[in-house]
Amino acid sequence: MFTMNSNDPRRDNPIFGNTNPFMGIKYEAPVTEETLLTQKDIFGNTVTKKAIWFAQQQQTVYDFPKIKAYPELVNELVDKMMLGNVTDIQHMYLAHKYKVDPNIFKVSGGGSGGGMSAENRRNAVATLVARIKNDSSKLGIKLSNDQIAYMGTVAQKLNFSEDQLTDMILKQTNWKEIEQGTLTATRDQVKVLGKKYLMNLSNKTAQDYSARIASGELDSNAVGSILSAQARSSMPWIAQYLDQGLTPEDVLIPSRDAIAQGLELNAGDVDISNSKYLKMMTVEDKKLGTRLATQSEVAQNVRSDSRWGQTKQAKQMGASMAVSLAEIFGKSAF
Repeated sequence: MFTMNSNDPRRDNPIFGNTNPFMGIKYEAPVTEETLLTQKDIFGNTVTKKAIWFAQQQQTVYDFPKIKAYPELVNELVDKMMLGNVTDIQHMYLAHKYKVDPNIFKVSGGGSGGGMSAENRRNAVATLVARIKNDSSKLGIKLSNDQIAYMGTVAQKLNFSEDQLTDMILKQTNWKEIEQGTLTATRDQVKVLGKKYLMNLSNKTAQDYSARIASGELDSNAVGSILSAQARSSMPWIAQYLDQGLTPEDVLIPSRDAIAQGLELNAGDVDISNSKYLKMMTVEDKKLGTRLATQSEVAQNVRSDSRWGQTKQAKQMGASMAVSLAEIFGKSAF
């Protein structure tokens, strides 16, 4: 997360400090842009202005350090900014009025801010703000207008790359408040992919993978490779199928259906990642070790489950056996 330099004049600003979560500063009462405050401005004068005015005054001096030597110029410029964007032509007018070098309005600092006019800088920030708002909405990350505005300012000031901009947005992820978007969709897809490799991934693990995919660090194929390697390690018998480009789910679906049929369940109720079902799908071969069970072996394994005795098939078999025994030994035997 971006940390503001301790010398930055915006640190103690009521807008940036109170409403912006990046600052880590809390005030007793919430302050909005329209809140009227009576306090000293950067020149030590006590004035009553909207909170946003004080923020803009500090931001202006931060952007144009040399302008602080001209308090009246600063205040007139800030008043104009409160009415809307100030153009380069208005800068020239103010420079002429206060008899200062027009270059005083060149933005200070590194990155893309160096040598950029205030108007161009505002346009650049506006573009980044729109981008952040759009990208965070797609991801499902809830951001306030204040957060978005500040992030746009930081990104422009520090000349963030595409990856840095994405990382800054992702760092604001709160999974307890997340909305439907690509992050939740990818999280759910990762959990489904885990099932294919017989793994019940936790929400935390799926969320971490989702964020790494969103940042470009991983893609779905890479996650599949990770899960495949884990399956290969925990179930060596599955390796031959993985080498063919299959997932454990691909291999075990027929066995799942056989279990569902044998226990008279819906196929969707048979979780192939559950060890009790997985044991029904495999056998211990004296020569080959653990291997995939045949359909007849699965049917036989199913009968070891206590639920099988309650199935219609089991009851019918019991009734048929009783009839056969009666015919052989006589009804009197029963």
